[in-house]
Amino acid sequence: LSNRMRELTPAIPKAESLVFGIGATSAVFGKPVSFALYGRNMEELRAAKEVLKRKMSQREDLKDVSDSDQLGVKELILTPTSQAELLGMNLGMIMGQVRAGFFGEEVQSLQRGEDEVKIWLRYPRNERSRMDQLMSMSINDPRGNTYYLKDLVEIEERTGSLAINHLEGRREIRVEANVANINVSAPGVIAEVEAQVIPEILETYSSVDYSVEGQNRSSFKLLETMALAGPIIMLFIFSLIVLNFNSFSQALIVFSLFPFALIGVILGHLIQGVSLNIFSFVGTIALIGVFVNNSLVFISTLNQKLQEGVNWQQALRETAESRFRPILLTTITTVAGLGPLIASSSIGAQFLKGPAIAIAYGLSFGLFNVLLLLPALLNVSNGVRIGLHNLFNREKASPEQVEPAVQALKYQIQE
Repeated sequence: LSNRMRELTPAIPKAESLVFGIGATSAVFGKPVSFALYGRNMEELRAAKEVLKRKMSQREDLKDVSDSDQLGVKELILTPTSQAELLGMNLGMIMGQVRAGFFGEEVQSLQRGEDEVKIWLRYPRNERSRMDQLMSMSINDPRGNTYYLKDLVEIEERTGSLAINHLEGRREIRVEANVANINVSAPGVIAEVEAQVIPEILETYSSVDYSVEGQNRSSFKLLETMALAGPIIMLFIFSLIVLNFNSFSQALIVFSLFPFALIGVILGHLIQGVSLNIFSFVGTIALIGVFVNNSLVFISTLNQKLQEGVNWQQALRETAESRFRPILLTTITTVAGLGPLIASSSIGAQFLKGPAIAIAYGLSFGLFNVLLLLPALLNVSNGVRIGLHNLFNREKASPEQVEPAVQALKYQIQE
């Protein structure tokens, strides 16, 4: 709809900013493509901004290119001439009289009952609305002599800044854009602009520097947070698993399945044609929680059967058979629930597609990991335990005897 509106809208030459559809005001996490140019030389900064805007506007995969260099109303800059200085007049004295004539000056305050009425004196409206009236207004010097304003000041007309932004102590102008459609990869566009356009700008305008902002910075902030808190959380989860199973090896086996779960997340995004984004990471975190739960239930059931006296191969087979239906039904119901969201083409659904794809495809691929890969790894781990036991002990051990659950039960009986 927004693309169609853009096609039908005629050219608006005097528009300072023209944005259609989502992102017309502001985005929660910033624009998909956002570059911050900053420096101390405003002329070079504005020139660099125009080059970057022009290059980005030429790309078919970007739309609504805009910048944060918002210009305000036109201003008149008054500078005293040498004649004014000889007369002993400074800018403050001149501007005080200009302000009194055009804005007004309070000359009296009257009390009318409970109200206070202020009386202001200034030029009539028809004598303070044109440039020539300003230039010909009378200015009194300290001796009482009268001069025209045009003889005392030089007037320069310029446009002031509506907003002044700073980044790292320098003036900043941000150039931003939306992607042309939901299938465009914003990180890919940013990488191309950084490789093809930014070096040319930095070489031409030596005082200008840049940084990537918007959603890209939000993603990096999330990754930095995950890099700091992630290992602590994983260590906490690992400790709980070790305490629950009394086994480091079984905890390591559960953690070894995580990379295989990520394969499902990546394949899901490739199949759906959706790029990995900040929301996909959130869905992946939720996926790991479900994945760990399925693995823990599987191993807990296996340990329980071993403690009941079932031999290793039979316990492993019965555990896989007993957990097949619950895990399969959980996966089917979750994928079915997320299916309409994944298939939806609405704008609102695009923000939730990332976590939905991560969970749905991660669980689907994880179904084979838990039911096939996990038993295989447990079987390999059991073989390694038997080998180590036979290496350091004279007697040969059965597959059941080397399992932590059976050994823990043996110690409990002895106590």
